[in-house]
Amino acid sequence: MKPILRQTVSIERLTGYDSKRYFFGYYDLAAVSQDGNYHLTHRIDSADRMQTATDRCEIGMIRLGDHGYIPLSTTYAWNFQQGTMLQWNPACPNEEIIYNVSANHGLCTVVQHVHTSEKR
Repeated sequence: MKPILRQTVSIERLTGYDSKRYFFGYYDLAAVSQDGNYHLTHRIDSADRMQTATDRCEIGMIRLGDHGYIPLSTTYAWNFQQGTMLQWNPACPNEEIIYNVSANHGLCTVVQHVHTSEKR
């Protein structure tokens, strides 16, 4: 039988200092930027009911040094299990994010630079 690994980790509260609800989303995506400076998050008004097509979700990031919240964009293409499939772009893991939005022609994906807000 393999020995049990014992490790101590620190836990730090990042959100909850206002009336909004914060969550990240899908389990297999990294929320923290590769350099460890930012944590991606979804921010919504309420988590007390299932969302509807008119519920807006704000996409943002939290500075891990001072817990400052930085709003980045909004979308209506989200759910509680997967969020917006928000993630860091593997090609630019400290500067670009990827997430889903709804558009006139259906759903699509946006790649956004977190410092310039440029989208493609």
